[in-house]
Amino acid sequence: YSLAQIYHARDSSLNRTQNALRAQGSLEAIDNFAFVDFGSTISQETISAFGTQSSSDSSFNANRTEVATYLLSPYVRGKVGDWANYQARYTRQASRSKSALARDQDIASITAMLSGDSQRRAFSWSVDASHVELDYNTGRLFESDRVRAVLGYPVTPQLQLAVIPGWESNNFASVSGEKEGHATYGGRINWNPSNRTAVSAL
Repeated sequence: YSLAQIYHARDSSLNRTQNALRAQGSLEAIDNFAFVDFGSTISQETISAFGTQSSSDSSFNANRTEVATYLLSPYVRGKVGDWANYQARYTRQASRSKSALARDQDIASITAMLSGDSQRRAFSWSVDASHVELDYNTGRLFESDRVRAVLGYPVTPQLQLAVIPGWESNNFASVSGEKEGHATYGGRINWNPSNRTAVSAL
């Protein structure tokens, strides 16, 4: 954390205090099961990419403001017998600015993942799901849901292939605010022809 006080010799109304913070940490609440990640930042940020830009925080610019961001993310992880691993996480992030021209926002997300223990089986698999809410103080609530699976198979020890089917639903482009859903498709290839060469495409 650091604190800066800016003084202007010819116009005291431009005097201001600037805070700067970068903090992060992690807590193991229950041994090898429950954890909490947390963090916070305070910095000087540009309000609009189309406005006047500044190369220094000390110069007066109405297009810059102080922004504070806070993050709290508890999660649990573990194993289901000897065949799968799981993780479930809730994340809450808030952003606040000192300028009325900048948007304050709150982001909340819930994610869950279940993956097979590939070391014990010839193929690999995983399933993940997420729900995200973006709430702006000057606009509507945006929501996004996603479910995705990754099914992989090693053709040879050097070549692994995977298919990635899924489903997404959100209201980012919806005029009415209702969520619109559609299927998603993807694939992945990992090729390791030698110990010094790796090729990956997704």
